[in-house]
Amino acid sequence: YNVVAGRLKGALFFWVGLSSGSKLVIEGLGKFDKRRAEGDASAPRIAAAACICPGYNLETCFKPFQWPFSKICLASAKDVFVARNEEVLRRHDPQ
Repeated sequence: YNVVAGRLKGALFFWVGLSSGSKLVIEGLGKFDKRRAEGDASAPRIAAAACICPGYNLETCFKPFQWPFSKICLASAKDVFVARNEEVLRRHDPQ
């Protein structure tokens, strides 16, 4: 990260984890955010990240998320899963 960031000033960084590699993305983002919150300006800044086919329980990973990420993740999950499948879900449970 530091070498590339040093050569490409102002470049945006994107991080993708595939299968069990997605665990690195989740853990890394949390560690980098914590470092920045503690005043470490050298912590990597990631513009966006994606976890593709994670091989573990994401619910456990997202529990410690703080605002605004918890709200963003919840809104995205509602939009992607609940809103798009409302008809099917209401047939199962009308309430």
